[in-house]
Order: sequence, then C-alpha cells, then structure tokens
Amino acid sequence: MNKRNLFPVAILVSLLMLIGGQLPSLAAKAKVKAKKKVVAGGQMQLKGMEGNIGDWLFNGSTKLKVTSVTTPEAGPKGEKPDEGKRWIVISVELKNATDQNSNYGGSAESLMLVDSDGQTIQVGRLLKKDNWDEDQGGMILPAAGMKGVLVGQIALDYKPVRLVYQHGASEPVFRVSF
Repeated sequence: MNKRNLFPVAILVSLLMLIGGQLPSLAAKAKVKAKKKVVAGGQMQLKGMEGNIGDWLFNGSTKLKVTSVTTPEAGPKGEKPDEGKRWIVISVELKNATDQNSNYGGSAESLMLVDSDGQTIQVGRLLKKDNWDEDQGGMILPAAGMKGVLVGQIALDYKPVRLVYQHGASEPVFRVSF
C-alpha cells in the first residue's frame, strides 16, 4: 500500500475510535437519567383485581360481585345507626372458584371502604340481608356461592368511592369502585 491510501484509512480509524469512545459515555448518562417506574398507588399497594358494581371479579380462588350499595335509614329489624352516623349496606355475591371447600365471612377477611382522599375505614362482616344479627359466612363447596350484605356505620359526611375486600391474608384483594 502506498502512503496516499493509508492517510484516509488512518483518518477513518481515528474517527471511529473517537465516536466509539463517546457512545459508551452517552449510554452511561442515559442510565443515570432513567427513573424507576412506580405502579400507581405506590409500592405498598396490594396486588388485586379491580372493577365496578355489577362486575364479576376473579382472583384465582374467589369470584366476587358487588350488586348494590345503599344507605338505608334503618336495618331490617328497625335498627338505627349511632348518633352522627349512617348505615352503609353493600350487597355481594361470592363464589368459591377452587376445587376444595372454602370458608367465607370469617375473621380472616379484610373489608375496607376508601373515600376520594384515600381515607379508609373498616366495615363489618358478611351478614344475612334480612337479619343483620346473623353471619352469612360459612363453608362453601367448590363452584358454589352465597349472597349476603356487608354492613357498616359511617360518618354522615364520609363518601366512600371504593370497597377493598380480601378473603384471607395471602389472597389478592378486590377493589370495587362505586
């Protein structure tokens, strides 16, 4: 090769080395600027299924449908809420979607109402619609279901927008928007 052919090759190699040296540093800068993607609701939000009144939700072991949310003035036997409070009654249907018997309505369940500001309150247990003194919960056979009501007392100015229901501590939650 003569010197004339080597000069353009030398310049080309120099440019490639210069560009190649900057590429890794640009990639490093891009990695520094990358932000961690956080799921809406924060890193502590429980995994769960979301829907609205009338939707069947399924978490792998339980099916849940909220059929109505009401605020009656009195219970089925004339029960009145405490002073400064009102009743909230959430009618639900539950189905056991496993191949084993499963217990519903017990103390392992977590029932919370959430308002638009994120304030939560605990709600009562699964009760019979026509008698709030009797638990509706109990053992449900595979593929069987039950209907009942979740009854609670809330402050007169509390306006819930969502029910968060968890059947058992290790199961995904249900979030039902009103």
